Amino acid sequence: MFGTDQGIGALDYSAWNLWHLGQPDAALARARETVTLARRLSHPFSLAYALFFETVVHWYRRDVAAVRERATEVIALSEAQGFPLWLGLSRVLHAWAGILAGNAGALPEIMDGLALAAETGNQSGAPGILMMLAEAQQAAGQFAEAQGTVGTALALAAQTGQSYFDADLHRLDGDLLLATGGPADEAAARDTCRVMRRKSGIRSLW
Repeated sequence: MFGTDQGIGALDYSAWNLWHLGQPDAALARARETVTLARRLSHPFSLAYALFFETVVHWYRRDVAAVRERATEVIALSEAQGFPLWLGLSRVLHAWAGILAGNAGALPEIMDGLALAAETGNQSGAPGILMMLAEAQQAAGQFAEAQGTVGTALALAAQTGQSYFDADLHRLDGDLLLATGGPADEAAARDTCRVMRRKSGIRSLW
């Protein structure tokens, strides 16, 4: 798991699993527990890993302030230790929080973060990271750009087999279509995947 402590990795993924099982409070508690354990290990890479995973749980929960706070810590640690992947991804989350808080000028930070993370060659979770960019573009009123980002994310998900954000990407695609004056019936059709996911019992972001 990217060179992290295996126990930290397992606990972090269990936190995400708890979210998708519809247990948001348990997911956050597990993520925080994992960060506490990582601090005791005195292993900076594992701590950056755990902090990033907790930041994503806050993103799931739409807690903008918590995303910004945790992402700031990951950025500082990654800069000090030279962790380009966690630095790039945490910059994306930090900028996402800024944009959702009303700072549209933070969009370049997202692009810089994406570029830095891409340089590592890692594609794990990339559709979700692109979704963060699309949400930020939507919040900044860049609907056409957001639609393009959603399309890229869905194509990458199909290419890499990472389909776990498909439901929310289709939901976002429908929302963007409505925002640009598209017909409601077509927007509903694009959102079909989200409906199917809800019926399956898997938790979506909304």
